[in-house]
Amino acid sequence: MYQMIILLLFNHSIELSIERIFDETQIKIDLLIQILESLCQSKILIINQEKLDMNSRVKLSNDFIR
Repeated sequence: MYQMIILLLFNHSIELSIERIFDETQIKIDLLIQILESLCQSKILIINQEKLDMNSRVKLSNDFIR
């Protein structure tokens, strides 16, 4: 369910900061990072950093169809 909530945020923007995702969802940061990493492994989202922090940017993959 959390994955869907996060993905719905990308209806308004192709790229979001982790801070904004956190602010919008209020998912605990440790859990949020795990979910984002899972979505990246599924190649739905792209993160261009190995170590994630609140300023990291997450982008919707071009191969993902809305």
